[in-house]
Amino acid sequence: VLSLDFTPDEDGGTIADTVGSDPTEKLNERMSLILAIEKLEPFERKLIALRYFKNKTQCETARLLGVTQVQISRKERAILKELKATMEV
Repeated sequence: VLSLDFTPDEDGGTIADTVGSDPTEKLNERMSLILAIEKLEPFERKLIALRYFKNKTQCETARLLGVTQVQISRKERAILKELKATMEV
């Protein structure tokens, strides 16, 4: 017996999040996201990888990429907007 708050995978989603959801839809969303990320420039992919897959802060990401935290903040906002637009098409 598992709690509905149990997180079975690395993305942080709980069992309660998936109850009644269509697994095909979730797979399609992930595939769309992967394709959208692949269209980004190498610097942008690295930024997204550090921020969302390596859980680095904006300051840590800025230090690793050799730019300022403000530049990371602005670039991240623009990238997320671009990814959203790409996935909505």
